[in-house]
Amino acid sequence: MNSFRSACVSWLLLFVCGTAVAQTSGPDSRHISDPKTITSASNSNARPIPIDDLYFTHSVSSASWSPDGKEIAFTTDISGRSNLWKVNADGGWPIQLALSDERQYGETWSPDGKWIVFQQDTGGNELWDVYAIASDGGEAINLSNTPEIREESPRRSPDGKTIALNTKPKEATVYDITLMDWATRKMTPLTHESTPNHLWQSVAWSPDGKTLYVNRLEVSFADADYYANEGHGFEKRENRIDSTRRTVAWFDKYLKAND
Repeated sequence: MNSFRSACVSWLLLFVCGTAVAQTSGPDSRHISDPKTITSASNSNARPIPIDDLYFTHSVSSASWSPDGKEIAFTTDISGRSNLWKVNADGGWPIQLALSDERQYGETWSPDGKWIVFQQDTGGNELWDVYAIASDGGEAINLSNTPEIREESPRRSPDGKTIALNTKPKEATVYDITLMDWATRKMTPLTHESTPNHLWQSVAWSPDGKTLYVNRLEVSFADADYYANEGHGFEKRENRIDSTRRTVAWFDKYLKAND
């Protein structure tokens, strides 16, 4: 019991300290390091990295399970570009779904498993558009086609009719939440951030699809609030500081009960 208590206290201290640092530490409170004072340990046995080795360095990201749990869609640059692939959940060699010179991320399946929605930019410009491709492969379809607006992190509603997006015009500084109608591709803005130092990010849909949960964050990520939209505007549900206080109170009550 003592070892468990110690583990709990250690975790709690790390959690609280990490939160405190995130809330108080920022660019204004940090000193700029002198590059001349930064050194790294040398290794006499190290060899120069051959150029060929760089071409064998690959990444995998944005994994997303199919609704039936039998397949996983993901992004990898195994072919030289970060494109959309899928693989059998039981293992095997992956199948490339989209062949493109452009980057593709943020895969999300339709509830019936027939479509995969993702984001893609052009020439690395980070002005992402939202695309869809049949889960069995085929031609990718540009759903948004907005060269001057970023649409990122597509999040499909449980009924498949709506896609929540984080959106930002090319010259803007912050993100808002926009809903796309899957059938008509109509865009409906949900938020209209007026401050230059806050942004919105979608988090999750409720299982019944009636509520969209989102974060409103300070751009340095030092503070964040949680909101829910049940069809009549966003309502503030929780502040991260309040959440931390409740976590501390719960641990205090739990440890006393098990003392």
